[in-house]
Amino acid sequence: MSGWFIISYYLQPIYIQPAELAKPAYILFLCYICYINRHSCKKFIFMFISCLLWILPVILEPDFGTAIIYFAGFVIVYWIGGGKKRYLAAIFIFGFISSIIVILTNPYVLQRILGYLFPLSDPYGSGWHSMQFRYAMARGGLEGAGLGKAVWSNTYLPLSHTDSIFSSLAETLGFIGVLPVLIGFILLIYLTFTLALHSKDRFVVLFSCSLVSLITFQAFLHIGVNVGLLPPTGVTLPLLSYGGSSLVTTMLGFGMLISAAKSEIVKSSFR
Repeated sequence: MSGWFIISYYLQPIYIQPAELAKPAYILFLCYICYINRHSCKKFIFMFISCLLWILPVILEPDFGTAIIYFAGFVIVYWIGGGKKRYLAAIFIFGFISSIIVILTNPYVLQRILGYLFPLSDPYGSGWHSMQFRYAMARGGLEGAGLGKAVWSNTYLPLSHTDSIFSSLAETLGFIGVLPVLIGFILLIYLTFTLALHSKDRFVVLFSCSLVSLITFQAFLHIGVNVGLLPPTGVTLPLLSYGGSSLVTTMLGFGMLISAAKSEIVKSSFR
């Protein structure tokens, strides 16, 4: 489960997820460290320590899905910032070893992975999520069941409005209906990279490409889970999952990107 803060607004509870709201600031901070440190070793050490400090509270919740996204953000920023291949290899080795430790020290994580690999061995327990994803996708087929006719989305599919939104869309709209979602995220990263690479400001390029890459990574992590390619994780689909902290974070990130793009337009007009 993710960590939530509950505050009261005229006696009505408001749920805030700090780990989600911190993502744009986290990427901005890593980009700043990467930008001011030109020495490869110093850049790697400072970014790695910063990543661990940000991830530690998330792991202690525990929220391993969000921790994966935070770690991926570190890899993305370091790679786009011109990271050395030997350090990238060290990052992946560290990530692999850490994953093994998490699996061995947290029985429910191991059960979730076993349920993903062998869902039929425990279809009403650890394999429940994986089986419901498959049933929803299969029922959607090519053209979908139609609006208001989704059975699994309204009954068995867990959190069909957030963590399982892609499967819910696939059941309702079919493969044809969810194909624009896939194309949309691919176009998003393509257009952002194309526009960013025209900028002469190295920091703007680094931040824009890193943030959009992280948003796209989260999107395809969500989709990978929903289509059965990855073990279940509680990750939302940016822009489409029922909002709250996730939607606010995504829109905040896009606002920062638009602000950076406008500043570049103003600069270019005075050149």
